[in-house]
Amino acid sequence: MNDRIRKKVRNFQQVLHAAYPTVTDPKLRGPGRFALKAAAGWRYATEFYAFPIELKVVNKIFPYNRPEITGF
Repeated sequence: MNDRIRKKVRNFQQVLHAAYPTVTDPKLRGPGRFALKAAAGWRYATEFYAFPIELKVVNKIFPYNRPEITGF
């Protein structure tokens, strides 16, 4: 895979994980979950995955631990 495709896949993953955050992350509750879903909802609905800058900012404020990387 070349870098362009990797970047597209990474952006899609970031939008997907923010639009549908896992329920197994005990630290992500209430406002954090809402902020992630709100920031990613329009991107997922319109299939616009390029340059998810606002998701990076929201992820800094409300860190999202993905269980496939951090474990359960």
